[in-house]
Amino acid sequence: MKTFTRDSTIRLKFNFRNHAGDILNPTAGAQVSLSYIPVNSADLTCATYPLTQTGNDWIYEWDSAASDPCVIQVHAQTLGGPPTSSIDTEFRLKANRANRELSGEWS
Repeated sequence: MKTFTRDSTIRLKFNFRNHAGDILNPTAGAQVSLSYIPVNSADLTCATYPLTQTGNDWIYEWDSAASDPCVIQVHAQTLGGPPTSSIDTEFRLKANRANRELSGEWS
């Protein structure tokens, strides 16, 4: 699992594939959903963002300052009817040194 430091911009990049494994670029676009624990909250939230196409890559840059340190669940899918391709992944968000209480240095 990849680990990123909180307060950084995280670049999410996806390549969608069809049932045969060939690259698929959906004409209706694609989106990504991130499930995380927001700062100063104990409740899990899910936010959905549009992906931007660059060649065969579908990209979104997420500002991780919105989240407390936790494991972020990610789901990307094609749009335009039922998804023809989707991707599930996750990554860990850790506190940086500026977040001393969150990193366990101060209580």
